[in-house]
Amino acid sequence: MKVKLLIIILILLGLSLAVFFYFNNVKSVHDFDSCEKAGYSIRLLNCIGCPKFCDTPWGNSYSKKQ
Repeated sequence: MKVKLLIIILILLGLSLAVFFYFNNVKSVHDFDSCEKAGYSIRLLNCIGCPKFCDTPWGNSYSKKQ
């Protein structure tokens, strides 16, 4: 009984930490540079002078002119 309770507590703690770090990172990305620094994917278009794009997992996209 104690082992099951400990496992449930650890699972809940892990989930709450994951949610905290996810939403903390969402707030810290607000422009292209912070998106790139956070390590999200950079997308380049195949044309001269076209902007670079940084895409976040939650659907935001930030651009930077080259």
